[in-house]
Amino acid sequence: MSATASWWKLVLSSIEAEHWPVAEGALLRMLDSHGPHPDLLDLLGYALLMQGQYIRCEAVMRQALELGTKNFWSPHKLGDALRAQQRMAEAARAYEQALCWGSDSPLTVRNLLEVLHRLNHRQALERLGAFASSGRSSSVDHPPLSRADWSEPLPWQVGAIEATRNTASRQMALWLCQHGCPDPGVRRMAWQEALLTLQISTSLDFLAEQEDAQAMALRQRLDALLSPPAMG
Repeated sequence: MSATASWWKLVLSSIEAEHWPVAEGALLRMLDSHGPHPDLLDLLGYALLMQGQYIRCEAVMRQALELGTKNFWSPHKLGDALRAQQRMAEAARAYEQALCWGSDSPLTVRNLLEVLHRLNHRQALERLGAFASSGRSSSVDHPPLSRADWSEPLPWQVGAIEATRNTASRQMALWLCQHGCPDPGVRRMAWQEALLTLQISTSLDFLAEQEDAQAMALRQRLDALLSPPAMG
């Protein structure tokens, strides 16, 4: 077995075993021997990211991009490194680039929506609208989403649900449920948001789906609020 093949075997086995320092060392050895290559740099960036070395990861991923990588995971990992440095606007642009390059991973959508929510929840809601209009994560034209199209969730829908859970964003939850999302946890957040913003009829619609005693009692109170006063 050649030296290159031996190092590559070590890289693959180390990544599979999540031995990140070993993978880093093997990749650096290969880069020293063969010069910078975008695929090797992409893997090195991953090893650095998993070790929490975000500044080094950013530098490596930018080098991979400069060398012409078209792997959508490269800007995605750059986004992760920027996000870890609290550079949310830059991270959002990196995730958008990953989507533009064809990312079909719910992780890209999830991370994008989470950083947009950190910037301003309205930006996250606007991006959800763009996902629904295109019907998919990328910018490729696709028939618009209908309210019934959640039986086999698309990657953006899966990512949106995960982002909503992770951020505990009641605003995103309400948006998703108004567009047909059936996830029970998301719907629970949605009716809480509707109630807090005094959208009483919407709250009643959500509460009608809940069968626990607390929901029933709250529904009765809301019904009483909406009922006309008894005439004496």
